[in-house]
Amino acid sequence: MIIQLIEDDTIYIQIVKKMFADVSDVTLHVSARLDDFLSSNLINTVDLLLVDVRRPDSISLDEDFQMLQQITSAPIVFISQSSTKEIRVEALEIGAEAVIDKVDLSEGLIRQLVLNTKARGRNGSRERLWEKAAVERNFAALQAPLAYLESGLSTLGEVMRETGKSGSSEFVDHLRETIQAIKKYTEDDLSAQSGGSLHLLIQQSFERIQQLAEMRKVNLKVDWEEAGFRHIGSNALVQLGVQHLLEGVLRCCSAKDGIWMQGEKAEQTGLSVIRVHMSRRVLPSVDLMFPGGTPSVGVGLDALSSMQLGSLLLMLTPKQVELSCEQRQQLLSVYL
Repeated sequence: MIIQLIEDDTIYIQIVKKMFADVSDVTLHVSARLDDFLSSNLINTVDLLLVDVRRPDSISLDEDFQMLQQITSAPIVFISQSSTKEIRVEALEIGAEAVIDKVDLSEGLIRQLVLNTKARGRNGSRERLWEKAAVERNFAALQAPLAYLESGLSTLGEVMRETGKSGSSEFVDHLRETIQAIKKYTEDDLSAQSGGSLHLLIQQSFERIQQLAEMRKVNLKVDWEEAGFRHIGSNALVQLGVQHLLEGVLRCCSAKDGIWMQGEKAEQTGLSVIRVHMSRRVLPSVDLMFPGGTPSVGVGLDALSSMQLGSLLLMLTPKQVELSCEQRQQLLSVYL
């Protein structure tokens, strides 16, 4: 994997170099200015671009992005010392892969970004895994269950507000916004404009998960192996599905609980698998992930709704989900 860093801060350059110093399959190239990269012979070999948003030669995010997009199909990730909400929104709207605070940059995160892009076929090195017609069929299949879930969430949100559960009601509103964005994405025939709103939701959901884990003092680790990510219909739907499944589990956890989510490929069946390891028995059964599931001790309506939305977006059936326990620990396996 070849990474191009466009950065003028010599101290941060050394930090990134050290990050990949012992990684044998990563080659890091550095340019202090955008023009230096544009005039190099590396344009067609790069797998990922990391672009500092505060460079002296940078005029605007949009101009940087447009110049790079004209000469390379590699994913473009903007990095910042401290990115604001406005920067994130602008970057995602113009089509950037992500905006990452420099302190959060890691080898694992970079590999996930490259993997996601390959799955979407955006880097030009492989064909799209799913044709538009297949995506549209998946969206069509989601319409009725999404409408049913949205109706239930509307009622649930009102009840929570009336009972003073403002935190839970805000999350329920977030779930409704997700459903509405997906429906708009469908109605707009997979337009770039609606795609932007979905990618913004993905970023917001990711941030919400991180904040929730910190607030509940849950030790959260997410680890995707390259073979474990499988594109099923629409990458945006997959990401949202996984995020809401994970957030539902998180909402069942307490302080000092541990969650480790990983993606892998089952050797015997060849299926991609999402595994959620829990440090204790958190979920009573897999039934609560599907319509008809009801709240139980430790599993509130907000957690239930999030997991059901995740299962719906991943288009799961009960046969694709296994829940096992060993001693005090629990393992949720989802076969895609």
